[in-house]
Formats: sequence, C-alpha cells, structure tokens
Amino acid sequence: MGLKFVLGRSGSGKTHKCYEEMIKKSQESHQDNFILLVPEQFTLQTQKDIVSKHPNKGIMNIEVLSFQRLAFRVFEEIGGTTKKILEETGKSMVVRKVLEEKKNQLKIFNKNIDKMGVVNELKSAIAEFYQYNLEQTSIEEMIEKTNASPLLQSKLYDLNIVFKGFKNFLEENYITNEEILDILQQSISQSIFIKNSHIWIDGFSGFTPIQYKVLEELIQIGKETSVTVTIDPREDLKNLDKYQLFYESKKTYNTLNDIGKNLNIKPKIDLIEATTPIRFKNKPALAHLENNIFRFPYEKYEERPKGIHVYLADDLDKEVEYIARMITKLVRDKGYQYKEIALITGDIKRYELFIKKSFGNYKIPYFIDQKKSIQSNPLVELIRTTFEIIHSSWSYESVFSWLKTGLCNIEKDKLDLIENYVIAYGIRGRKKYEMQWEKNYPHRAVEEENLFVLEEINGMKNKVIQPLINFQDKIKGKNKTVKTITIALYELLVELNIQGQLEDYEETFKDQEELLLERQYRQIYPMIMDILDKMVEILGDEVVSKKEYIAILEAGLEQAQMGLVPPGLDQVVIGDIERTRLKDIKVLFLMGANEGVIPKVADKGNILTDRDREIIEEKGLSIAPTAKQKLYEEQFNLYSNLTKPQDYLWVSFSKLNGEYKAIRPSSLVNQIMKLYPKLEVLYEDKKDVQEYIGLPESTIKYLIETLRESKSKGLSEQWKSVYNWYFNSPQWHKKLEGLIEGLFYENKTFYLSRQTAEKLYGKVLINSVSRLEQFASCPFSHFIKYGLKAKDRLHYEISMPDIGLLFHESIDRISKKLEQQNIEWEQLKEATIDKIVEETVYEVAEEYGHGVFFSSAKNEYLIKKVIRITKRTIWALQKQITSGKFRPTDYEVAFNSDKEKFDSLNIQLSEENLLQLTGRIDRIDKYEEEDTVYLKVIDYKSGQSSFDIVALYYGLQLQLLVYLNAAVELEKKNQPKKEVIPAGIFYYHIDDPLLALEKNITNEEREEALLKKLKMNGLVLEDEQVIQMLDSTINKESNIIPVKYKSNGELAATSSVASKEKFDQLSQFITKKIKDIGEELVKGCVEIKPYHYKNKKPCEYCNYKAICQFDPSLPENEYNQLKELPKDKIWDLL
Repeated sequence: MGLKFVLGRSGSGKTHKCYEEMIKKSQESHQDNFILLVPEQFTLQTQKDIVSKHPNKGIMNIEVLSFQRLAFRVFEEIGGTTKKILEETGKSMVVRKVLEEKKNQLKIFNKNIDKMGVVNELKSAIAEFYQYNLEQTSIEEMIEKTNASPLLQSKLYDLNIVFKGFKNFLEENYITNEEILDILQQSISQSIFIKNSHIWIDGFSGFTPIQYKVLEELIQIGKETSVTVTIDPREDLKNLDKYQLFYESKKTYNTLNDIGKNLNIKPKIDLIEATTPIRFKNKPALAHLENNIFRFPYEKYEERPKGIHVYLADDLDKEVEYIARMITKLVRDKGYQYKEIALITGDIKRYELFIKKSFGNYKIPYFIDQKKSIQSNPLVELIRTTFEIIHSSWSYESVFSWLKTGLCNIEKDKLDLIENYVIAYGIRGRKKYEMQWEKNYPHRAVEEENLFVLEEINGMKNKVIQPLINFQDKIKGKNKTVKTITIALYELLVELNIQGQLEDYEETFKDQEELLLERQYRQIYPMIMDILDKMVEILGDEVVSKKEYIAILEAGLEQAQMGLVPPGLDQVVIGDIERTRLKDIKVLFLMGANEGVIPKVADKGNILTDRDREIIEEKGLSIAPTAKQKLYEEQFNLYSNLTKPQDYLWVSFSKLNGEYKAIRPSSLVNQIMKLYPKLEVLYEDKKDVQEYIGLPESTIKYLIETLRESKSKGLSEQWKSVYNWYFNSPQWHKKLEGLIEGLFYENKTFYLSRQTAEKLYGKVLINSVSRLEQFASCPFSHFIKYGLKAKDRLHYEISMPDIGLLFHESIDRISKKLEQQNIEWEQLKEATIDKIVEETVYEVAEEYGHGVFFSSAKNEYLIKKVIRITKRTIWALQKQITSGKFRPTDYEVAFNSDKEKFDSLNIQLSEENLLQLTGRIDRIDKYEEEDTVYLKVIDYKSGQSSFDIVALYYGLQLQLLVYLNAAVELEKKNQPKKEVIPAGIFYYHIDDPLLALEKNITNEEREEALLKKLKMNGLVLEDEQVIQMLDSTINKESNIIPVKYKSNGELAATSSVASKEKFDQLSQFITKKIKDIGEELVKGCVEIKPYHYKNKKPCEYCNYKAICQFDPSLPENEYNQLKELPKDKIWDLL
C-alpha cells in the first residue's frame, strides 16, 4: 500500500519516467503484476509504446488497462455480476420506452419526446447521475430545495421520473457501464490480482467521483500506486481556483492526497523541476510556449521564434490546402514520416470535406480520429424509410427515399423511369402501386413513334415493391410485440439480400482503396443486427404501436457510432482537441484558431443550464462542470496539445467560415502573438513557386490559377516548365485542355449552321405566334424549348398555366353551349350562368390532367375559385357584349396555314424556306352592314397582359395582330363582296377583382365599378361610329373599351385608338416582323440575348436559366435593351 505523485510540466518526461520504472520493476519481479491505467482511447497506443520500449520487445506481466477493462479483468478473477451490461444503444431504447410510458407524468419533456436529440440528452443526464453517484433520495431532496427556481424544479422533477423508471426497468436484469465501477469498487478488496499489483495511472486530466472511489480501493489494496499529474512546478498546489489552467490537476492531487491521508499513507512526490522540459531541449521557442501560455504574468520571447508559425487563410478551403502543402514539404524536403505529424481542431466536421479533397489531391494518408455516426448510412436510411412508407401511406417522398438508398435491387436509369411516371400521374398509396399501370409514359406517347412498353416498367415496379408489401402485411394490425416487428424487419433485410449487397460495396471500396469506407460497410450490418438483437433482448415481449417501435429503434440508431481503427501505420492523425490524445509527434498543426471553434461555443442543448448547475452546487450536490468551467478544461486540453510537438507548431485560422461569412481569430492567436512579438503572420503570396509544385493532382490547380492571373504578363520559366509537362503528358493533356478551355470560356453562343437549323426546324417552319414571341424575347430559350425540345419533368400538380387552360376551355365550352341552346347573351339570367358555369368547369376539370384537380382538398378549393371567377367573367362578358352592337360569331377559332392557304399565315422567307403560322383565336365578334363587316378579336388572359404597341414593335406582342390578320383574311374569303374592317383588338383579363368602395352605394354603382376594373385593353379603330357600335353606353369614359372623351367631345390622349390606315400599317409591319424573325431562325440564331424592357426581364420566369447561365456581370452577357418610345415615334417607325 503506497501512493506516489509524479508531477511535472507537459513534455517534462513524466510518462517516460513511469514507463522506464515499470519496465525495470517488471523485469526484477516476475511474480508481481504491473498495471498501467490509462484513458480508454489510449490503451492500444500505450501497449505499442510499452512493447517498443521494453528490452524484450514484449510484455508478460504488464497490463495496459482502462477503468472498464480493469473491471472486467477483476470480474474474470472473482466473478462480478450476473446482470447484463446495457450499452449506449440499449440505454437509448430504454429511455425512449420510459418516456413513452411516463409522458403523462412529465411537466416539461412530455411535449418534446419526439424531437431529435431529446433521448440522447436525457441519457446523458442519467449517465451523469451515475458518474457523480447521485442517489434518488438526493435528487428528491434537491427538488424540494429549488422552490425559488420553478423551471429547474420542473426539470429535476421530470429527470427524477425518467431516472426512476430507467432504474426500475434495469433492476432485475441489467446494469449500466457507469454502475460497473460501483461493482468494481466493491470487488477490488477480494482480488489477489490487485493485491499483487504495482499500479501506474497516466494520461488523465481529472476523475469523476466514482472513479475516485475506485482509486481509493486501488491505493489501499495494491502494492503501490503512482499517479502522473501535469502541473507547473511553480504552482501552489493548495490554491484551488476553478478558473485557473491547472485547476483539475490541483484538484486531482488534493483529492488523492486526502485519500492517502485517510488511509494513513504519506504520499511521495516525485517533482520534475527541469526549467526546460526534455521534449523541448533543442527548441527554446516551444519551451517558452509551454512555460508561458495561459499564464499571467507571462514573459515575452524577444527572438524570432524558430519552429512556431501562424498562418492566415482567406477561407477554410485554402487553410486546409496550405496545411497539405506544408505536410508534403516536410515529408519531401525534411524527411518526416506522416505518423510524426498530427492535425487537431475544435470542429472536425467543419473541415472534413476540405480535408478529404486536399489531402486526396496531395496523396497524404490520414486518419480522422472520431466516432462516426451511422445515421447517414444507406442501410439506416432504408430501415427508417421502410416505416415512413407505412406511416405516410406510401407517399412519393418516402417511397423514393427508400428506393434511392441503393439497396433495393434496381438500376438508377430504371428507377428514374419509374419516378418520372409516379410524379407525372401522382401515384400515391399502396393500392396504386399494386395495380397495373396502363397510362402512356409521359412525353413519349405523344412525341415518339413507338409507345413506351409499359410491361417493362410494371415488371420493375412489382419486383422492387414486393418485399415492402410482404413486410407491411406481416406487421399490420394492433397488439404486435417488439419481437414480431423486429423479425419482420429482419426478414425484409434478408429478402433484399442486404448483407450480400453490403459485401459487394465493401469489395468495390477495397478495389478503389477507400479503406475507411470499406471498414464502415463491413461494420454496418453487424451493428444493425446487434441493435435489433438488443431490441428483442430488452423489449422483445413489449406490445407497441408501429410509431412507438420506430421511436425506440430511432433512439438506438441515433446513439450507435462506429469506432474506426486507423487503416495504416504511417499516416497523419487528425483529431479533436478534447478527444484526441497525441503521443510522440514532431509536428502539430492547430487548425481553425477562430472564435467559436477554439475555444468551442458552449453547447446549448444540455437539459441543465450553467445557472441550473450553479444552483445545484450551491445546494450541496456535486455535478458535472458548467460551460465556463469546461472552457478552462478546454484551455488545459489546448495547453496539453500545443506542448506535444517536438519540432514544429503551426497555428492557422481563416478570414471566412464555411458560409463565406467573416469570422474573428481566436483569443489564442492574440496570446501567441503577444508571447512572440517578432512572430509574423504568414499569408499566401505564391512567391516560393517550388512550394506549389508537387504531385500532378495538387499542382494543376495552382497552374490554372497562375494562368488566370498571368493572362496579360505571361508565365514565369518555372510555370512554363510545369505547363509543358502537363501538355506533353498522355495522362494529363486532355484534362489540361479542358481546364484551359474553361479558364478562357466565354458564355456566349454563335449562329448554328443553316444545315443544322434546317435539321432542327425543317425547310417549312411551322410556328405558333407565341413561339415567335419567345424568339423575340430570347433566341436561346427558343432554341432550347423548340429546337432541342427540352421539357420540364411532368408533375402531378396544378400550375398557373393549368388554371389558365381550365379558364379558357371552360369559357369556350360555355359560349358554345349557349350557341347550341340558342340562348342569346341578352337572355342570360344569373341562375342560368351559375348552373352552366358550375357544370362546365367540373366537366373540364374531370377531363384534365388525369384528375389532378380532384387529388386534394386544396385543388378542389381551386376549382371552386375558378367557378367563382368564371361566373364573374361570364357576367362581365355579357355586359360588354350587350353594351354594343357586336355579337360573338366564332369561338376558339383554330387556324392552320397548311390547310388555309392565307397570305397572312404563309410567309415566304426564301426560295427554299416557308414560315407557316398556326394558332387559335379565343373569340371573334362581328357587326355587319349592307356592304361592310366589322371585326373585333378578343384574347382571354388569366394573367396580367396589357396591350403595348412598343412591345408589339419589338416582337413581344404579335398575337392580337396576327389573329386579326387571319380573321380579316378568313372573312374576306367567306364574304368577298363586302369590305372587312378591323374594329379593334382586345385582351380580356379573367378576374374577380376586389373593390374598395364606400358603404352606401347602389347595385348599379357597384356593377359599374366592377366593369371598369374588368375593362378590356387593346386598340380601337379611331371611328366615332365604330366606337358607338362597340359601346353604345359610353358617356365620358367607356367601361368596356380603352376609350375616353375630353369635355369638348374629342378623344382623350389616353384613349388607345388608331385609324384604319394605321391598322393597315400594323398589319404590314407584323408580316415584316414575322419574316425577320423567320429569317433569323433559318440563319441559326441562338443568341443568349434576353430583352430588358421597362422592369421586365424574361430570365425571371425562364425554365432554362441553369442551361444558359446568363450573367449580366460578364462582359459577353448583355441584355437586349429595348428603349421605351413615345407612341408618335412608334407610329413613325412603323
């Protein structure tokens, strides 16, 4: 029985001294046992170190153990407990089960039990209760003492209920990892192994209360116990200040010292007082860092520090890239091995992707020392979505999340075919998946000669969903036990051959030398089987709902983590400041020395806040440290890590974070710069070309950057040599050409050849008017839509064009029904309008889009909205028609230039090329006199469209004039003896506008206000007689057409009117404009040239932005700026 402290600074040789002493004694006394107790994550490395230092290169009577391994070693000897150990995943499942059972008793957590992370937080709180030896009576007493803090009292009340339920569940059959140390403490006195052991304890920065109890037993029973404590010899061991660097070290010393006194043991102290620790005997700058960092007062190092560097990067990517370059340089030029280099940070996840990219390019072998969550693994996603499919009644999202895991035995291209079909026809629910799909495959049925063979898609679909159907059938109904559901899940995994598929992935990753991925895929299936086994073992006979089952399973999956072993011997270790323990490294990179990373921002997810913990401590209970205390613990961890390298220390930080937002440097940077006044912050300046030239994979990036920067001044001789090497390399030549092409790429298009244009559009160009308007809007968008025929994926949903089509078709059918039933517009009654509108809209909705309008309550509401607006439209149309002498004669008049050989529809572009126009006129109204026919053309618009003669001039509004030309030519053909005169062209906006009116108004005034809002806009023939025929009710301003009179009876300037000569001018201009557009099409114009007129830009609503990548900031990308011109100027131009 004895106790000895080995005290000294970091790097002073405490561990080395213990190893030497242990090895020497083990050689002298073969009968005794020698135990080296270290943290769990140190055991493997420590065994290697002991073996390498031992003269015999092997150990027989030395055992390297952690606290838990020590427990099992003692239990092997004397027997421990018959209870099974409940590991972390099992604990999570039990906590979730207890929460479900006790949720009605909980005050706070009852509303949050389904939230991600809640189970883990509660499990951590329970572990804390065990670690700090808190009994239930202590917690109940604390609840009574916290009346002044109701929220804390409620938290403790809930925690106590969960803790009690957890302990009751475990009582007969299980113990936790934390309770193992309790049993160990009670068992040590019976252990001959311990009685014959010399014990060394190394690598700990502090201990929990239960660990101290175990240590007390070890000190009392063992032959001699030696404990290393990292502390500055200048420190006063009795001065316990929580907010000092060596507080935990002092606490450890004083607690163990008190234990020794209670056992009547006078501890020995072996104080290593060397001014310069052994580790830094040839590195005074690093020794100065160890001696002064985080100390006050501190001494400045007046020389330029050798071996210490601080680097500022522009962003995280460049920070990692710099570190990769430095590592390569150290290995290449200075002969370091990768295993002698380590990289630590406060946030590995922030840097993980950048590390993978840069270290991959530089071919640097590395191992990230962190436990990996299995949440993102495809198998976990498959299990999760299996239950989500059933819970969501086979929703699209859940089904295809399941299918896209890559574990459902379907090739990606075939999966895309099924997905397109499902999206296009809105397939939801198990019944629709089970039935035979018979509708034509979207797009293909219309556009391809051979219809898509549905047998193939049905065969694939039936094959992949059958395992799901089998699974659902096995678990349907109530009163299913955890065991029943788990067996069904296991059988699903067997049916899908998951184990075999994962083995195939494992082999693939092995061939690709992705060793970490290979190990992950090797581990995942046994891990999942272990979780399922635990569920059956712990909760097998419990009757649960499917929702409860998945909640328990999720709790287990959330907790499960993979502990990965380094795949090689010579590699850079990348670790976390808290978790990673470094041994015998020569170079350390401290990455991410920014605020929020070093030191870490306190985790806000803990159930008990810092203030809660302070109150609990004030009331006399010992509990885990607050965030402020942890900050000083992290400072100690930083101190330990910063003092690990023997030769070099790099500290790097960045100007921008991963979201490219500015971030501040850590206070650590400031402290280092104060310690070393002559230390300069390094930046990337590319002066040392050699630093950037290395492996082909890493160097090519810098070559391209240098080319970009040297466009005007040319390359240096060194970079010219590098360029020539890539250019002459068979392996890299093609890639270099591609990168250079990208470097000098200009986002502009050129004219297609006439031959290519002819293949796309044909010699006879059959075009709708809207297609020509799209060309005028942007030639490139026309090329993509009509030349390449790119189409959006069809979705089973309602878009604005769908609603517009519903309006158009409904209004057309209503108009034709009135004509068929011989109902004049003057005779229409409100009841007739209501009846005919409702039946027609429902009739059209049923026929349209495979029932999409009835697929949801939201869509059915849209139908009611369409009915309301259509009723208002028919009412307004009736008022407009009956206010003048014109009457509708034709609805939805389709014209086809191939059938109707009209001059206005057939425009000769050249001897070889003809442009034929097609279209559909919504409505033609006529008024006939003896020798004259007046025509009025109306186009219905569900969106806001206003007639704009300037837009017409630029080719953006061709429709009304083309329709008018066709209508006039058709009427002349039908009535050749009469003069046909255009009376007007109009847009009618389909709407049911809201009115802001005074309260006491008559129905007539309300109707007049509505008509004014729904007034048609367009162009009217400047003829008093025609204006009266269009609106005989007009007084000063028409509510029907865009005409207004001055007080002297003249037409106001705001009236949209034109003489017959001007209408003729417009007719001729439109023909010329269409011919111009047609000629550009034939020439192969595909310019990326969207217009900019007033505040309108077609790019805002364009589906092809991702293809053209138009960027007005690029010199080659400019809008087609269309000037706003006065009307008189436009007429002159016409």
